[in-house]
Amino acid sequence: MIATIGDYLQYPRLSSQSKADRMTPCVSGKGVYTMSGKTAMWLLAGIIALILLVLTVLVPGSIWLYRELSGQTLRWPEIRGCTRIEIEYRPSILQSFFGNPVKRSLLSEEEESYLHSLRSIVLVDSNDIRALADEVESAQYQGMLRTPTQTAEYVAITGYVGSKPRTSFVIHSSELEIKRRRSLHLFCNPRFPLCLAQLRPQVRPFENRIYCALG
Repeated sequence: MIATIGDYLQYPRLSSQSKADRMTPCVSGKGVYTMSGKTAMWLLAGIIALILLVLTVLVPGSIWLYRELSGQTLRWPEIRGCTRIEIEYRPSILQSFFGNPVKRSLLSEEEESYLHSLRSIVLVDSNDIRALADEVESAQYQGMLRTPTQTAEYVAITGYVGSKPRTSFVIHSSELEIKRRRSLHLFCNPRFPLCLAQLRPQVRPFENRIYCALG
């Protein structure tokens, strides 16, 4: 059989139609055009990469947000390897433990003067440092904070290796706040108050005597 010119010209049209079927129609303001599925996938990947780049550069704390969403857990303050930990009660040890007028009246002038001069509790015993580290590492991560929690009384803790500060954070009640780069992060452990109560040997004799007096 001899092919006619019409038969010859029909094949390209079928091929062109088959290729068009594999194209994805898109509409723009200037008209209708087609884009292959592969091109659309690359375009979508580029848009996602651009959004992540903008967040990383412009939004404070977005790196930590990305790590949280991607399952990379934020680490606790690293105090286990510290050789000295300074626990500072603010506004003061005297106010934190003996702010009540009844308790204050049971202190002698010498005791009150001593407690007023006591600026912080220092831990150098490895067992004490380990006890605090255990509770810090048991805290559950709660997320990021926009601003620090405002409380009248809190505990500022600084860990040292030798004479160099290694980490610092704040505990108020059962919550721990730590600043990483430009972001503030919150952890929670209801055992923080009990742990800190066991780590103030300089204050414990005065507390015990007052508790006995109040009976």
